[in-house]
Amino acid sequence: MIAGTRVYDGSSDADPVIGLYCTTVTPAPVTSSGHEARLVFQSDDSVQDNGFHITYASQP
Repeated sequence: MIAGTRVYDGSSDADPVIGLYCTTVTPAPVTSSGHEARLVFQSDDSVQDNGFHITYASQP
């Protein structure tokens, strides 16, 4: 398995994926269509690295 991060446009795995990342390149920002987003990071012990950094912002 390769480490990766998925961002869903809502609070569950049934919602559409709006971001899928498995690289060291900084991705473009993603915006959810509503007031919820779900981020899922998945990894195993096949690669050791520093993890990831996330910046979150909300709008009124």
